[in-house]
Amino acid sequence: MARTHASYDPRVRDQVDYQCGLIEDFGQDDEGTDSRFDVVCALEVVEHTADHLLFLQHCARLLRPNG
Repeated sequence: MARTHASYDPRVRDQVDYQCGLIEDFGQDDEGTDSRFDVVCALEVVEHTADHLLFLQHCARLLRPNG
């Protein structure tokens, strides 16, 4: 849905990269490059996690400085 919404605005379409997956799977890519994001958005997820603090720590770890 987010990609569809972004497709209506060419300024956004080419600047946003939506990724979906388990928070634990994000971090370093296969080349060892650190992957960080301007925004980490977790909708309708936190209340379903077994360890809320660990989940939020994973989210924070993936933010760029000032993200």
